[in-house]
Amino acid sequence: MSIITAATSAYENVKKEPDLVYNYCVKKISILVANNCFGSCEGCYLDKRFGDELSANRIINFGKILKQLGYEEITLSGGDPLIRGDIYKIVAGLNELGFSLHLDTIGKPLLNDGFLKNFPPGEASKMITLIGVPFDGSTEEIFNQFRTNSPSIKKDTLEILELLDKHGFHISINTVVHSGNTADLQNIYNLITNFPNVERWELHQYAPLSEKSKQLKDKFEVSERDFEGAVAKIDNYKNIVISPKLNTRKLNFKYLDFNGDFIKVTGGIKQTVFNINDFSDLEIVKKISK
Repeated sequence: MSIITAATSAYENVKKEPDLVYNYCVKKISILVANNCFGSCEGCYLDKRFGDELSANRIINFGKILKQLGYEEITLSGGDPLIRGDIYKIVAGLNELGFSLHLDTIGKPLLNDGFLKNFPPGEASKMITLIGVPFDGSTEEIFNQFRTNSPSIKKDTLEILELLDKHGFHISINTVVHSGNTADLQNIYNLITNFPNVERWELHQYAPLSEKSKQLKDKFEVSERDFEGAVAKIDNYKNIVISPKLNTRKLNFKYLDFNGDFIKVTGGIKQTVFNINDFSDLEIVKKISK
């Protein structure tokens, strides 16, 4: 067996589930509920955005429209959803509609007792099906190559994972695999699997989608072959779900932006299809159903 064939075989063995494509036929959608974040990550897939965010009631009403269309899963992301003071209302409202609810966050507010008074983790863990937290390096230095928002980001993230684990959240770790951490994946695995409620590890091949990240392409880019080779070397001795995501998936998807823009991304090029604020619920149903 050649080295390439062996690596490909190992990669397929590590991969425990098929790639999940943002495709409305499978009744999943992402809603970017916030236009801001706690960090300023160099490789962020979004450019700086300005404007008013949709209200909590508008987001929940959009959830009702999605229910009519048979959607089953919503991922809340941003920016960072926890930057919103009304995020608990949004989570509770969408949960009441019966959605499987995923939420992606850096998690920084969870270290603030004041935030936890309005976002009780014991209750939130019953409403959120899966909470995603980034973890891109086993040391502060490696972590901060990409997540440049805190000199203690690794330490803080471990504390966040401890809190989430304590309160019974089902946790997904999101790692952007780039040229600076391909050799660090096993070390990351060894750290994140210390938390029993880490059930899933998504490994995303670096994809330059924003103007800023395109300028850093040479710094972070990792080839598909190197990505698959690095993933293939992971010893999944605790048998968690490991889901590699090639950047081709990221280049083709749809989502609702914080301001109501319904956006389609094809080949990494974004196109605003329509804004939900400009149409009635019935018209939105028709447009999404096309």
